[in-house]
Amino acid sequence: MSRSARTLFWAAFIVVLIGSLWLLGGVLLPFVAGLLVAYFLDPVVDRIERAGLGRMASTWLVTIMFFGVIVVGIAVLAPYIQTRISAFIDKLPDYVKAVREEVLPQLDLLWRRLPPEVADRIQAMFTSAEGEGSRAAGMIADVLKGVMNSVMSIANLVSLILITPVVSFYLLRDWDAMMARIDGWVPVTGRDVVRRLARDMDRGIAGLVRGQTLLCLILGTWYSLGLVTIGLDLAVPVGMAAGILSFVPFVGFISGFALSVGFSLLQFGTDWHVIAAGAIFLAGQGIETLLQPPLVGNRVGLHPVWIIFALMVGGALFGLVGVLVALPAAVCVAVVVRYALERYLASALYDPRPAVDATVIDATGSPDACSTDAPEAGR
Repeated sequence: MSRSARTLFWAAFIVVLIGSLWLLGGVLLPFVAGLLVAYFLDPVVDRIERAGLGRMASTWLVTIMFFGVIVVGIAVLAPYIQTRISAFIDKLPDYVKAVREEVLPQLDLLWRRLPPEVADRIQAMFTSAEGEGSRAAGMIADVLKGVMNSVMSIANLVSLILITPVVSFYLLRDWDAMMARIDGWVPVTGRDVVRRLARDMDRGIAGLVRGQTLLCLILGTWYSLGLVTIGLDLAVPVGMAAGILSFVPFVGFISGFALSVGFSLLQFGTDWHVIAAGAIFLAGQGIETLLQPPLVGNRVGLHPVWIIFALMVGGALFGLVGVLVALPAAVCVAVVVRYALERYLASALYDPRPAVDATVIDATGSPDACSTDAPEAGR
């Protein structure tokens, strides 16, 4: 097969793959999630298998433990989160009243400088919010129902819950055999290059998925415990959300900081709780800075701007499936681009000067100066 034919083949393969994601995005969600879980857990299964337990038993053990921890965590946290959200909603009129009584008097100088109609309108807004606090729970519930209905149907949610563990189990059980078979499909002429790129992709994705997931778990725990310590009603929801969003650089910190400070102002007013909430997230940013090198390291090689861009493009094109595959796909593209750039810099297209053997010696007995300028790949 000629080079042009190979290029055409791989271009067609990529087009078919993208088209499949586009058409089958909703159906593929549990399968993509199961694939990511299997990739995440395969090193654990390999270690248990090397310790003497069979592959099947290791897969059963790891799968049950992983999804068991998730189920237990949801069972424990869901009632607590629901209770705290309900308590916050019940206290919302008091919070609005406190803001009106404590914050608005401090803004008296600002009121005097504002046009009278604007100040009266803002005052009326706070008054109406206090009187309608009893309707807040129903409004929030309606909004959440609408969001859930727009994100996924009940059937998709059930399939995600039921199919993902099954897919993860079978992929984990056959992971090594599948990798060996895929390796056997690689063309012989380019096998060394493909294996090198695959190793680089694996290191990058492993550093991103496994390292960043562990980092998000640590940050979410820190934020939640810190906010619980200062007595914030929505401590766990805010802390968990900030930990999950920490997968995107700076998004978890910024959103969590804003939410914690805002809810602290509503609940406690302008006192030390607001400063403590901000300090918790500033300390969390310091923890992230310290832990990111050992957990993630430099294996990813993606600039934070490109990570944000990949997530936005993946979500816009393929929805939740696109968000799940965006970062692994971005790592793979980065590896291929770096390899292509390396080949370009070592080619005559970058430096067309003829290569000169480094052993050529000029008349003075020193190496020829032009030989030192020759590109390495041209020798």
